[in-house]
Amino acid sequence: MKIWKFKLEHERTQIIKMPLKSEIMDIQMQVDGISMWALCDPDTEEIEVKINMYGTGWETHSNDKINDEYLATVQQGGLVWHFFMNHEFLNTETDPYSEMDEIWAHIQDQDIMIAGLFKLLEDKKFVNPDILEDGTNIDISTR
Repeated sequence: MKIWKFKLEHERTQIIKMPLKSEIMDIQMQVDGISMWALCDPDTEEIEVKINMYGTGWETHSNDKINDEYLATVQQGGLVWHFFMNHEFLNTETDPYSEMDEIWAHIQDQDIMIAGLFKLLEDKKFVNPDILEDGTNIDISTR
């Protein structure tokens, strides 16, 4: 692991390329502008992360608010900047959540299959062996 420095621009949203295994440590003003430091594993593949910067009183991206993680607040003269990292990875080839998306899609497919099976059973009027034709339940503990 190494500590790397990343230069940040005065932009509301910016894309930073960094190793997949990185932990942002701090953001501060330096003589030459705003810098971000992160503990990085340079041997992991590179991903793109979205950094959002908001001034005090600014509107935030309504759809990003839930996914944003607060990083730091930086004062620049009379201005105050608040930095957040958006957890929607932009490089889908290295997105660690893509496997979860596949699992979720599989679960949804299974739900559709189960609903279809219940509909088929209902249409075919299959009889529950524990219920007599007159609707009374059979006590299976006595079988």
